[in-house]
Amino acid sequence: MRNIVFLVASLIFLANISFSATAINTCLDSNANITAPGEYFLNFTVAGAPNTADNNVYGCIMINSSDILFDCNGFSMNGAGAGNDSAIVVYGNGTDRLTNVTIQNCPNINGYNFSGISFGQTENSTVQNVTIVNSTSAVFVAQSNNLLITNNTIRNTTANGVAIFLQTSHSNNVTNNILISDASYNAYQGIRSELNSENNTIDNNSVSGYDTGISLSTVHNNTIRNNIVSNTNGF
Repeated sequence: MRNIVFLVASLIFLANISFSATAINTCLDSNANITAPGEYFLNFTVAGAPNTADNNVYGCIMINSSDILFDCNGFSMNGAGAGNDSAIVVYGNGTDRLTNVTIQNCPNINGYNFSGISFGQTENSTVQNVTIVNSTSAVFVAQSNNLLITNNTIRNTTANGVAIFLQTSHSNNVTNNILISDASYNAYQGIRSELNSENNTIDNNSVSGYDTGISLSTVHNNTIRNNIVSNTNGF
């Protein structure tokens, strides 16, 4: 019976991770700095943020290539709750913007002080099926366009934090996410779009326990529809 269970588990794993995918065992692995297209997955629970991006943001997984599938494979990522640390950092630059990056299947990104996932100068990418807990910004998006942020759960954003934060970013779709923060965390805003962000869609999200559920500041043609906002001091 034990052999059958092992076989079934192995088949499920292989159905989700291709044979050519690259395993990442710790944040200190050379593979944690992703510089070539391909599929990558966590092989164990990881902790910390020892790697540095040019923007002085520290991370565990640093993605500096287009055409990436990163899968947590059911494992956790644990931060120390200090400094500018993020679990996953996806950053292009002015001459080489990243595209087609997917981050998925992360059941517990916990305790990263700056953000769970940070995007900068990235296009046509996806965050899906991710749970982020105890971060100032669960998903931080700067100068990035055409991102899909969907089917994620964000809990207990830390004091004065914004769970999903769009800055100078356009045509992004934030949909079907659940954002819940206990009042004791003093979380600031659930979803915020600002700094001339244009044509973003915020749709079918559930936001509860933030000072403000959804906030717009100096934006153009953003669409907000079919969201449920509760236990807040303002929309």
